[in-house]
Amino acid sequence: MDPEEYVRELYLRVLNRPADPGGLAHWRNVVVASGDPTRVLKGFIESEEYQKNRPDRVAECEPFMKQALARIRRQLRVVDVGAQSLGAGTHPYEELLHVAKPQIIGFDPLEDKLRERAETERSSNLFLLPYAIGDGRKHTLYINNDDGTSSLFPLNERFDACFNHLCELRTIATKEVQTHRLDDVLPHGPVDLLKLDVQGAELMVLEGAEKTLEGTAVVHCKVEFGPIYLDQLT
Repeated sequence: MDPEEYVRELYLRVLNRPADPGGLAHWRNVVVASGDPTRVLKGFIESEEYQKNRPDRVAECEPFMKQALARIRRQLRVVDVGAQSLGAGTHPYEELLHVAKPQIIGFDPLEDKLRERAETERSSNLFLLPYAIGDGRKHTLYINNDDGTSSLFPLNERFDACFNHLCELRTIATKEVQTHRLDDVLPHGPVDLLKLDVQGAELMVLEGAEKTLEGTAVVHCKVEFGPIYLDQLT
């Protein structure tokens, strides 16, 4: 999809209207100059137009969620692998929190970030464990200046140098970590939503989660379409 076609699609899908000529030219130039099409989506979502007209998804979903909860007769369970918070409202299951108040079991090797989340959210339904989820072996954790990009894989600096923001990433510390297979540390029971955001190690997590996946309803998995990290599968 070329930049102009991409921008036209975002206008229709995010702002629910055709692109105006001035906006189309501006955002096309943003994509071409930056090489980062996500800047357009970010700009649209932060725009006054979107904020004014966005639908109330919580209100739309609430009746259906109440019917579902009444049928299953148990609390929903979310498993969050890569559980540090990136800010208010950034969890992909954010709307579910307001409607269903699920139990959340989260894993992340950066303990300070888990503490920040626990102190911010202060929920009795939130259980956070400082584990690096992977294949059960020892690995090096590469901690970057943007801690949300820290990974079990080193940065691919040659590739990242070509892209906005990625070119600014640097590894500032490393430490050896014992990873844990998800099947070995997750308490038994159904998983309604499994969220994976572990910066290139998602396949490693899935390969250690065969039993978990048998009882999982939905998987929300981050995928990179370029080799941001060395040796990651894309």
